[in-house]
Amino acid sequence: MYPQVKIVFNRKHQAAKNKPGVVEIYIYHEGKTQWLSTGVKVLQSQWKDRVGVVNCLDQDSLNERISVLLNRINSYITSLMAAGKPFSWDEFNIVRDRKAKGEDSFLTFVERYMKERADIRESTRAGHHRLVTAMRDFGEFKNFSDINKKMIIRFDDWLHTRKVNGKLIQQSAIWSYHKILRLYINEAVRRDLMESNPYKSLRIDKGEKEDVDYLTAEEINKIKSAELTIPALEKVRDMCLIQYYTGVAFADLKELRPENVIEHQGRKAVMGYRQKTGTSFYTVLLPQAIEILERNNWKMDMMTNQQYNMRLKLLAEDCKLNRHITSHLFRKSAGMFYLNAGMPIEVVARILGHAKISTTQKTYAKILNQTVNAAFDKLLQS
Repeated sequence: MYPQVKIVFNRKHQAAKNKPGVVEIYIYHEGKTQWLSTGVKVLQSQWKDRVGVVNCLDQDSLNERISVLLNRINSYITSLMAAGKPFSWDEFNIVRDRKAKGEDSFLTFVERYMKERADIRESTRAGHHRLVTAMRDFGEFKNFSDINKKMIIRFDDWLHTRKVNGKLIQQSAIWSYHKILRLYINEAVRRDLMESNPYKSLRIDKGEKEDVDYLTAEEINKIKSAELTIPALEKVRDMCLIQYYTGVAFADLKELRPENVIEHQGRKAVMGYRQKTGTSFYTVLLPQAIEILERNNWKMDMMTNQQYNMRLKLLAEDCKLNRHITSHLFRKSAGMFYLNAGMPIEVVARILGHAKISTTQKTYAKILNQTVNAAFDKLLQS
């Protein structure tokens, strides 16, 4: 005699118009019943018997998950039947737990859910990828049952010893790791894969960001004047200098096109919306920027951010810059360039497309000494 197995939705009759019910696998054998959660929760209107999840954007992935779990159980039972072996609850539970430690590990769940998500931008997804890499390197994110307050504290201690580009991670960056991890644990709880979120009884210090890193005028001149040994880096140099002269993020380079150019008081300017936040930005095109854009036929987004940053490493070597440079560094350097030119911080915030001026104020809390000295010179002369 072998078990009866089937899919059951809303066993506890919790599903309603705005409240989801759980999809479970029902296993019955010799008077004993076991319910296994699939981790899938949907509304009453999103479930159809004999079909599965319907009327849902991720219905295919959810139905696939249910199917994989169901087929895994049925395959195990079929293998027993083929071998003429009886079904044993003890043996079944051992096999079930072994599977949970492999394919259904928490880390696998995070990776799969991250790929499924269509509600985060690529720039945000990069931060989630960094978290997954850290989790894998840490090595303790295995079973869902392993994740508790003590383990999160060990992970936090480990993050404080982790180095990126030879430097220890800032507290603000560590806080970001925890912020993202907490989201995935919440999702696991929502899918009944975990009972509670250990972060509820934990407080992680947000920390303060270090002074903004930026490229000096001397370093920018090195980039502009260097004789490049790799011709392909000419395009990369133009891209980073455009970022420096406009303050535009890499993801928004596509906004620098002729149809977005307006004439205002005899100057050419570009208006657009940041891909990351949707916030509008407005920047006047300096002669240096116009020259570069025209030389490249206004096509500045010809590669991925990852490809761009990889090439920037080569550019740094060619320009004999003894430092790590990234796409975002040129955007931050643009803000410093504007502030050193005497622009009010409110204007810099508008150029960079910051949603809140407080973002600009925190980023450039301590500007160059020459800017401070210049401000005092003006005060003394008044």
